[in-house]
Amino acid sequence: MSAIEQFVSYRFGGVSRRVAAISIALPSAVGLFFLFGALRAASPLAALTAALWFLAAIVTAWSSYRAAYEVNLSDDRLTWLAPFRTREVPLTEVQELRRTRFPSRLAVLELAGGKRLAVPKRVDFVHFVADLRQAAPRVQIRF
Repeated sequence: MSAIEQFVSYRFGGVSRRVAAISIALPSAVGLFFLFGALRAASPLAALTAALWFLAAIVTAWSSYRAAYEVNLSDDRLTWLAPFRTREVPLTEVQELRRTRFPSRLAVLELAGGKRLAVPKRVDFVHFVADLRQAAPRVQIRF
């Protein structure tokens, strides 16, 4: 008998992957456009505003590359999806689920080889932990 009888999915946001990627890429492009326009017009205040806008878009894109918006569990695989990255690993490679070093709303999945995947701790997180325990009982869960 398998550990999980069916495919289990945890979505940590209410939007699709395409909408999440567009909502990050579009403000980044707009910020870059404003930054070049402000630099060309030699307006220091406009350049500062555009630079801050672009920096916020870059930070959002970076965090969206690192943190999952959906995690799927099947009998023997874990699929981790972020707006700009997907990772699929066998459950045998998942070694540990732990909190981050600093207080945050993320948990860390430690994989074989020292790789890490970030998972948001939201409302369904306790269900994700319970299903991960069932699917891969040897995984250390530290909270």
